[in-house]
Amino acid sequence: MNEKAMLMKDELSGYEKTKTIIEQKKLELERLKSMLEKLHDSIETSKNKLRTYIEEIPQKYKSESWASIEDLIASIDAKVSMLQNEKIEAEKRFSQLEASRDEIKDRLSLVISEINDFEARKKELEDEIRSNAQIIIQLEKDLISIEFPSLPENLEFSEELYAELENKYTLLNANVHALKGEVEQLRRQIEELKKRIEDNKNVEEEYKKLYLEVEELRKLVQAQNLAIDSLRKIAEHIRKRFLPAIQSNMNQIISIITGGRYKAVRLDSKYNIKVFDSDAGKFIEKDIFSGGTVDQLLLAMRLAFILSLLPETKKMYPRFLFLDEPLASSDSNRRKNILNLLTKTLNKQFRQIILITHLDVNIEDARIVRIEDGKILKS
Repeated sequence: MNEKAMLMKDELSGYEKTKTIIEQKKLELERLKSMLEKLHDSIETSKNKLRTYIEEIPQKYKSESWASIEDLIASIDAKVSMLQNEKIEAEKRFSQLEASRDEIKDRLSLVISEINDFEARKKELEDEIRSNAQIIIQLEKDLISIEFPSLPENLEFSEELYAELENKYTLLNANVHALKGEVEQLRRQIEELKKRIEDNKNVEEEYKKLYLEVEELRKLVQAQNLAIDSLRKIAEHIRKRFLPAIQSNMNQIISIITGGRYKAVRLDSKYNIKVFDSDAGKFIEKDIFSGGTVDQLLLAMRLAFILSLLPETKKMYPRFLFLDEPLASSDSNRRKNILNLLTKTLNKQFRQIILITHLDVNIEDARIVRIEDGKILKS
């Protein structure tokens, strides 16, 4: 602490020197400012006198460095401007020095305050040291004056026995503290168990309730599995029952759409499509064909499904057939074939066929509605 106080005193001394230098610079700046103002007045006076003198000088004695009094005055004005700029810079520097001085002054006040605090603390510590020294002296006196009681006859003091008993006491004391810690830990565990028992006092009722809910869910799952199994069997039965009719209708439809290019298809139990290719002389998977042909095969399958499921025996047919963009991937010939299929064949099974397309089509006796941006343009 004494070293820190010395460092602060040295820094304070430096601040005092800086303050003295700033004051000297300030006085010097004031003196220069006064001199500059006097010089400015003197220059103005000299200008007036110079104009008078120059007018009286014959032409042959005039200097070649200036053509007229205006040139000379302009030169003097430039010099005056330069001196004024130097004055402004000096004032700025003076303001900076003043700001630095104020900052140093603030720091100086802070340092002085800290030094005063340290001095007060130092005094407190010195008083405390003196007080402790007196206590130590008194304790030493008391220690010297202590007289140990004499032991009974046939008893002798043993340092080893004393040390052994002290060790036992220390060990027992440590064991007592350890046992207290274990007791406290057990007490906390008991409290925690009590809380858990209280929180779970209704666990048996909740278990029974959950058990009943699980049993209900198990029965529901069993019923659903039975329903799914039944539906699968029914679907399998429907697929097998309608497969020949769907395949037959699909042969007719794909022949019309492709203009006789493909006349026969084959469906397996999962309704995977194979097409007979006369060039290859065998049935080929549909994925081998172009995207447009695959779209036409899928359209033929959908229409075949519908025709196979119609209740012909009761002479009852759906009121309408709705098709969304069935022409998009077909060329002009197959597009024409699809329209002929709709207008000349399927119109016997459906009272109304609704066709949505972005292409321009001309269908005889058809009502055409043009829609753009959600608005009907033509109907």
